[in-house]
Amino acid sequence: MKGTQKRPRSVQSVDRAVMILELLAAQPAGLGLGGIAGKLGLAPQTAQSLLRTLEAHEMVVQRERGTPYCLGPRIHRLSRKWMSGRDMTALAGSTVEALSRKIGEYVLLAKLRGGTLVRLGEASPDQALMISPEMALSGDLHTLATGKLLLAYLDDDQREAIIPSLDFKMHGPRSVRDPAELRRLLPKIRRRGWVVCIEEHGAGVTAMAVPVHEAGGRVVAALGTAVPLVRFPKARRAKLRGKLQAAAARIEKQWGM
Repeated sequence: MKGTQKRPRSVQSVDRAVMILELLAAQPAGLGLGGIAGKLGLAPQTAQSLLRTLEAHEMVVQRERGTPYCLGPRIHRLSRKWMSGRDMTALAGSTVEALSRKIGEYVLLAKLRGGTLVRLGEASPDQALMISPEMALSGDLHTLATGKLLLAYLDDDQREAIIPSLDFKMHGPRSVRDPAELRRLLPKIRRRGWVVCIEEHGAGVTAMAVPVHEAGGRVVAALGTAVPLVRFPKARRAKLRGKLQAAAARIEKQWGM
């Protein structure tokens, strides 16, 4: 009939493999063979054959025989490759701007490239007594909340390649002045999952940052805010952290993480 589009022909085994991947994507803890076969209405032998093929391509993994199947590393690699071709700044821009308006402060979304902090997005409301973008990005990584958080999530080798290049002079009244002290602080930041810097970057300047994760759990960016000390009482910090974490979760969804 004119105007009617024919449904593309599909290959049954491919359809079933896609169904398995979608099912496992909704089950972070994984599923056993019986669970997969039962939920998809497949014979166990059919499900096992499909799983073995997906496993050969690293799209699913099973730690050892009898344990649940989970999505494999190739899925995450494909996701990262796809994301690298997208405009991450544009995707997250509306969330960064909305957060800045909501909290009334400067907001920065950034990632690390080598030892350099690269901004992916920033926004600043029209308000008196603001931390300027130039000031928020002018210091060494260990003096910035976003920079310090991203250092905390690097692999040991990557982190140790950067620390010797940092300038441990007095940036602010409470700057970290010793590489050994920084090394002690970073694991604590990683365990806690967020960071606060009070007058480390400069007198009267405070900052807070939280991580932005990819699907596999690796931290790919930091979302932070820089706030004048007079607007950073203890009573406000938990609320700011909650808003940052909620915005980071939205960015993860926007990026397909």
